[in-house]
Amino acid sequence: MNKNKITLIDALYINQGGGKVLLDLLIESLSKNNDIYYLLDNRISKSYPFLNKNVTYLKSSIISRHYFYLLNKNKFSNVLCFSNIPPSVNLKCMVYTFFQNVNLLNKSSNSFEIFFKRFYIKYFQRNSDKWIVQTNVVSKLINGIGVDESNIFILPFFKEVSFDLIKKNNNKIKFLYVSSGEKHKNHIRLFNSFKKYFSLNNNTELTVTVDDNYNDLCDKISYFQSINIPIINKGFISHEMIKEEYKKADFFIYPSLHESFGLGLIEACQFNLPIISSDRSYVYEIVNPNLTFDPVSENSILESMIKSIDYINLKGELKIKNKLSNIIDLITK
Repeated sequence: MNKNKITLIDALYINQGGGKVLLDLLIESLSKNNDIYYLLDNRISKSYPFLNKNVTYLKSSIISRHYFYLLNKNKFSNVLCFSNIPPSVNLKCMVYTFFQNVNLLNKSSNSFEIFFKRFYIKYFQRNSDKWIVQTNVVSKLINGIGVDESNIFILPFFKEVSFDLIKKNNNKIKFLYVSSGEKHKNHIRLFNSFKKYFSLNNNTELTVTVDDNYNDLCDKISYFQSINIPIINKGFISHEMIKEEYKKADFFIYPSLHESFGLGLIEACQFNLPIISSDRSYVYEIVNPNLTFDPVSENSILESMIKSIDYINLKGELKIKNKLSNIIDLITK
């Protein structure tokens, strides 16, 4: 490999969720550039057959990543660490770190894994020249661990799609929550609120997308279904199938407690859906929601569902612009 031409995309810790959606988009956008090399998680080794020899698949671990950098530290002109964590080796090239997981800097977490990764990020931040984030909220978090504001680029990116306003012929009021099943996504409060709403209006249903890796949450969904609460779980489905769920929905509801970005909010705007969301700062950086609630109050979530019928002909407003081309320009110059 010629160092003067090769950019490394290091996404070793990305294999699912919103990070995988963004990685797919980035790789798709760079697919015609032969001067890109990839370091990827071996769990997604079948996702990109067109990469041919321009990729190394490894087990997602600190040790395997460290040895990769030791062996290849002089081979790249630019590096984009797409998975939140700077290199453990001081590279003699421009290094960008794309940070997208606010949980890693969540001081309230008691998880040893989160504590270790937070320490790791703080310790090795010196090995990253620049940081790329998607919102001001995340920029402030990065600044809080000692990264100078001048070294932080706020560059949101997402897949641009547009759809005509779809006239629904639903017999029921359909709520949709597209999300993985982490605790901060706040499914349990949503389910409890929906149960109360269903007791007031049985002409409704809630669709979610929780994959079977979240066993406890899936068991909770099964329990609600057993008592005839219409919570429909589509599990992990393709993006094309998710589009069909957006088309069928009347409302997009988003109770997440905190997010680095919130791709679902963007997609809901693209599908012209009314947005009912948490009253949190990350939401307002991305969209203007139609109706908000306190995400830690089940009664507040319930009240927003009751009020939703007054907003059925409205839609959320997207506030951000796609900066994918700016990121590509940065990492390939």
